[in-house]
Amino acid sequence: MMRAAVVPAAVAALVALVGLTALTASCGGDGPLPAITAEELVTVTDTSFVISFTTDLEADTVIEYGSTPDLGSRARLEERTRFHQLEVTGLSPGTRYYYRAASGRARGTVMDYSPGEVTTLTAPPGDLLFTFATLNDTHVGEGVAGLITGTDGTPLNEGFTWPDPANPYWRFMNRAVVDAINTSAAEFTVIKGDFTSAYTETQFLDAKAIFDGLTAPYYPLRGNHDRQGEQPADYYQQVFGRDPSWYAFTHQGHRFILLDSVDPATGEAAIAAAEWTWLEAEVAVLAGERVLVFLHHPVLGMQRLETADGNRLLDLLQGRGVVGIFSGHTHGAAIFHDPRLGDAPLVTTPTSKEYPGGYALYRVHTGGYMQTFRRLDCGECREWIDITRGEYFGAAPDLQLGKVAERNFVYLYP
Repeated sequence: MMRAAVVPAAVAALVALVGLTALTASCGGDGPLPAITAEELVTVTDTSFVISFTTDLEADTVIEYGSTPDLGSRARLEERTRFHQLEVTGLSPGTRYYYRAASGRARGTVMDYSPGEVTTLTAPPGDLLFTFATLNDTHVGEGVAGLITGTDGTPLNEGFTWPDPANPYWRFMNRAVVDAINTSAAEFTVIKGDFTSAYTETQFLDAKAIFDGLTAPYYPLRGNHDRQGEQPADYYQQVFGRDPSWYAFTHQGHRFILLDSVDPATGEAAIAAAEWTWLEAEVAVLAGERVLVFLHHPVLGMQRLETADGNRLLDLLQGRGVVGIFSGHTHGAAIFHDPRLGDAPLVTTPTSKEYPGGYALYRVHTGGYMQTFRRLDCGECREWIDITRGEYFGAAPDLQLGKVAERNFVYLYP
C-alpha cells in the first residue's frame, strides 16, 4: 500500500482539489430522478471507449454518442444498477466522438474527468506482434484500504473496508483481474510487485493461488510490501521461485528486463550491488532489441527510486534501445520523460485492488505499442471502486486516476 505522510495543511489542499460537481437534468415524468455522479472517461482504444459513473438509484446504463454534437447513436445495458460501466465499441480509429451518459431519465454533463468528447487512438504502424498485460499493488491479505498516516505513523483517517469479511476486496478484485486478463489476448502478464500486504507466507501463498489462475504465463516482481523484513525466510523468493529476484527474457524481438527495486530487509527503494553487476552485463550484450524495463518503484516522480540509483539506471540504459520503463507503487497513473531515454515514456500504472481498479493492456506492433487501462467490471468491483474513490479525503481522482493520455496512449518507435 502506498503510505503518505500528510499534515493538516496538506489535508486541506487535498480537499480543495476535489471540486467535482454532478449535474442532473429533469426530463419530465413521474418518480424520482437518479443523479449521475463520479462520471469518468476511463479507457480509450483505437476502436472503443469506456465510461463509468454512479447513480443514487438503480437504473439502466446508456451512452449516447456520435461524431457530431448531435450524437445520434446509443449503447445500452439493461441491467439496473447504481454502479455503471459501459464500453462503446465499433468506432473508427483516430476519430473524434462526442458522448453523454444517461441512466433512467437522468442525463450526465461535462465533468472534470469526463469531458464529453474523446478521440480514439490510432494503432501503431506495422503488424500486431503480441499482446501482454501488467498489474501491480494487489495487496493480498489487506484489511483496510486507503490509510493515511502522519510522519510519526499515527493514522489520520479510518480508511475503507468491505462489509463482508468473508469476501475481502483483495480477493474479488484480484480474481476479477485474472478473469479479465484470461479473456483478453494477453500472451503473458508482468506483475509489478506488492503482491502482499504484510509479507507473510500465508499472504504469498494466497497471492500465488490467485495468480496461478492466469491461463498464460506471468512474471512476478518484488514490491516493498514483499520484503522479508522480520520474517524467518524470504517468502517472495520461496513461493514464486525467483532467486535471484531480477531476470530478463526475450519475446518476439523485445527484451523484457525485470528489476528488483527493493531492499528485502527493509522494503526501502534500492538496487543491490549484485543486481547492478548483472544489469551492466545484461545491457552490454543487447543487440538491436527493443527494450522494456519493469520495476516496482517509479524512476521519476513521487515515491521514486532513490535519486542516485535512478540516475545510475537512466545513465546505464541510455542508448540501449529502451522504449519504456514501467512501474507501480504509487497506485496511480502518470507518465514522465527523461532526455537520456529520448521520448520513451516512464510509466506508472494504477493498482488493481482499489480505485482506479484495473490493469494495463499492451498491443505491440512492429512500429510501436498501445497502452490501455482496463477497469475491472464485476458488480462488487464497481461498487468497491466507487467506495474507494473517496480515498485521500476525496482527492483520489486527482491523485490516482491521472489524465486520459497517461492511462491510454500510443508510443511509436524511433
